[in-house]
Formats: sequence, structure tokens, C-alpha cells
Amino acid sequence: MGSFVRNIIDTLKRTPTSKSTASRMDNLDALLRAEDQNASMMEIETFVDELSSYGRRMDRLTEPQKRLVYVTSLVADVMNGGFNQYYSNGYGCYAHQAVDALQEIGALKTAHIVRQANELLPDKHVPLDQSAREDIVLRIDEDLQLWESLDTQFFAYPDDINALFIEYIKKHRSEF
Repeated sequence: MGSFVRNIIDTLKRTPTSKSTASRMDNLDALLRAEDQNASMMEIETFVDELSSYGRRMDRLTEPQKRLVYVTSLVADVMNGGFNQYYSNGYGCYAHQAVDALQEIGALKTAHIVRQANELLPDKHVPLDQSAREDIVLRIDEDLQLWESLDTQFFAYPDDINALFIEYIKKHRSEF
């Protein structure tokens, strides 16, 4: 058998053929044992982001993987531009799920802050439509003190989210 055919066969053996194999990380155990939890979380997050086509295919994810997306997108947006950025961006539609995910992993202080931010929205409801969220954010931005207080509380990073997520993933490792 020629090397070309052998390379194709090797590639096919490594190529996932089903959701169950495609949605699992080969090096998860090593990442969960690593001392650098931030680097481990970045690698796990990248894997899940790619698996979901960066949020466009959430149907490809397990529930624990979705929780990771809800929380990591929240943290990235709020740390980058505050709650107004989070609600204005694409992942803002998952604000209620982010609260549930934070509670699930044990980040109760952070969940409380996000719940307070959600409660600033009309009817305490986060619209799925991004343009509707943007309009609401523009109206709330008129009273920046509300956002600034919650942003400041969030920036204090009251829960070690990476450490909590590592423990959560250990409990749900078969779904990663």
C-alpha cells in the first residue's frame, strides 16, 4: 500500500464520525490535572467554541459544554466592556442561562451580580433579538451609575470561575 493511501487511512481513523466522538477532548484528563488552570480553561474553551462554530451551532454541544459557553462569553464581554457590551453582543441572549450556569458551578456571588444586571432590563427579561437588546442598553446607558456599579462588582471577580469550572468539568468529564 502506498504512502498516499496510508495517509488517507490514518486521517480517516483520526476523523470523528459521530457527535459523540467529535464532541470529546482527547487531552481532557491532562488539562484537568494541569497546574495552570487558566491555560487549561482556555484550551477547553477553544475546543468548545470550535465545536459550536463559535456559538452558531449550539445544538452540537452537550448541556455542560453549553454552560461553559454561557459563562465564558459573559466573562469575556463584561471584562472587556461591561454589561452594556455583553447585552449588546451576540451572546447576551444567554444572560438568563448564564445565571443558571454560574449557580450550577458554584459561582454564587457572580450569579447574583448577573441576576441584578438582568433585573435592570424591562420586565427583567433579556430579549433574544440582538437589536432589541441594543435598544434597551441604549436606554439604560442614560443612567450609567446602574451599569457602573454592577461592572465594578463583576470586575472584582468574586468567584474563581476557572477553578470552579475545572471542578465542574471533572464531575461531567464524560460530556466534554
